[in-house]
Amino acid sequence: SVEATVIARIHVKADGNVGKVEILEGPEVFREAVIEALMTWHYTPARLPDGTAVADTHIVRVPFKLN
Repeated sequence: SVEATVIARIHVKADGNVGKVEILEGPEVFREAVIEALMTWHYTPARLPDGTAVADTHIVRVPFKLN
């Protein structure tokens, strides 16, 4: 079996959609699949104390296990 983890920085827009994915580390063979998957994710956006939604950045670890 093959196990690997891809680590990515995602930029979440104020509407909760992922606007950009940057791969920080992980096997080249999995990187495009991770980018495509993360671009479909949706987040509850970060909010300022007054309730205004703002863009935010997160680090995400995506594990793979192939048998």
